[in-house]
Amino acid sequence: MKINAEIDLEKDWTQIYYDDNLVAEYSWTGGVLGGGGGATIITVVNFFAQGSTSIYYDDLLLKRVEPPPPCPLDLNKDGVLNFFDVSAFLAAFTTGCP
Repeated sequence: MKINAEIDLEKDWTQIYYDDNLVAEYSWTGGVLGGGGGATIITVVNFFAQGSTSIYYDDLLLKRVEPPPPCPLDLNKDGVLNFFDVSAFLAAFTTGCP
């Protein structure tokens, strides 16, 4: 089964997926049971199974998700390229002419 933990350190939020189904979400710094202990940076991954029977891991991936670069055509800087950017362009273009 695929288990996916999406951790957003900037928003302090975690979402846990089991076989692509959301099964839990919580504050990262609050910890799984709300007792705290979630670090504000990730420096190591602990693979101990907390005293359970054998557990196997395969295909571990840790990656930092970077925000997309800003679009130079997004003139109003709202993260969306739409009519409002065209309107801003036309307003700037027409006010520049005598």
